[in-house]
Amino acid sequence: MKPGLNEVAKLAGVGIATVDRVLNERANVSPKTALKVIEAARQLGISRTLPSPHRRLFRVKVIMPSQRTPLLLRLARAFESQIAQTTKSLVIERVLFDERQAEAVPSLIRAAKADAVIVYGPETNQMIDAIASVTSSGTPVITLGSDLPTTPRLAYVGIDHYRAGRAAAFFMSRMVNRGIYLAVCSNLKYRADASRISGFRDGLKAELSSPIHVEIMEGDECPKGMSKDPVSGIYVAGSKNGLAHTVAPWLARAPIVIVHDLSDEVRQMMKTGVVALAIDQNPEEQASRSVALLLARFGLTAHAPEAGIVSFTVHTKYNI
Repeated sequence: MKPGLNEVAKLAGVGIATVDRVLNERANVSPKTALKVIEAARQLGISRTLPSPHRRLFRVKVIMPSQRTPLLLRLARAFESQIAQTTKSLVIERVLFDERQAEAVPSLIRAAKADAVIVYGPETNQMIDAIASVTSSGTPVITLGSDLPTTPRLAYVGIDHYRAGRAAAFFMSRMVNRGIYLAVCSNLKYRADASRISGFRDGLKAELSSPIHVEIMEGDECPKGMSKDPVSGIYVAGSKNGLAHTVAPWLARAPIVIVHDLSDEVRQMMKTGVVALAIDQNPEEQASRSVALLLARFGLTAHAPEAGIVSFTVHTKYNI
C-alpha cells in the first residue's frame, strides 16, 4: 500500500492537517515545518510533484579567504557564476577573511545570520565549536575545499587531498628516484595542505626502495639548512605568494616540479618546461555541487547530487 498523509505526518512529527496544507500549498505553515513535511514525503517515496516548502528567500553565506591565489580566484568566479544561475529563492553572499587573521572565522560563522553556511577554513578547535554551535540550531554547514570531518557538517565538497598527494608522489618517483624532495604548502592548519603533504611523503616511501628525505616548506619559508642543498624534485601542494616566486630559488637545482591547480601562470610554466605536471581540483565543480546540495536541502530541487569527493585531474603541457 502506498504511503499517505498519515505516514507522512507520523514521520514528520506533525498533524495530518499540517501535511495537507503543505502538500496542497495552503498558507499558515512555517518554512521549517514545511521542510520537515517535504523531507518526510521524499523519504517515503511520494511520487507526486512536491511543492516548495517556503515563500521566502534562503540566504547562504560563503566564508572563504580573500587571498588572490589562483585557486581562490577561481572559486570566487565560480560562486559569482552560481549567484547568477541559482533560483530567485536562494541568495548567496560571499564573506571574505584575511588568512593571516583566520582566528576570526569562527566568529564569522556564528554571526552569519544565514540559512546555511559554506566555509573554506582552517581546522582549529574554535572552528569545530562554531560549526557545532550553528548546526545544533538548525543551520546546515558545508565544508568546501578543506574538510573538517570532526564537525557535524552537512557535507564536505572537495577532492581527496591525501590521494592527490599520493598521485604526485607516484609521478615524481618515476621522474626522479633519489635525493632530497621539497614539499611546499601554504598552511598546515588546513587539512587540505596537511593531507597532501602526508600523502606525498607516504607515496614516496611506498614507491621508492631507496631511502628518501622530504623537507617541508610552509608558507614559502625555506627550511633551515637547505639554502645550498641540491633538490631532486619539488611538490608545490600550495603557495601563498605565487608559483614563480616559490620555486624560483630552486629551479637550477630541481629538475622536476609538480604543482596543484591550473592557472595562466602554471600553463605558461608548463609550456616552457619549468613545471612537469599539475593536479587540478576543479573548484568550479566544488562551487556548483555545494549550491546544488543546499538547493536540495531546502527543497528547491527534487534530487540532491552526490556529496563528498570531487575528482581531481592531472595535466601536462600536452593536454592544457
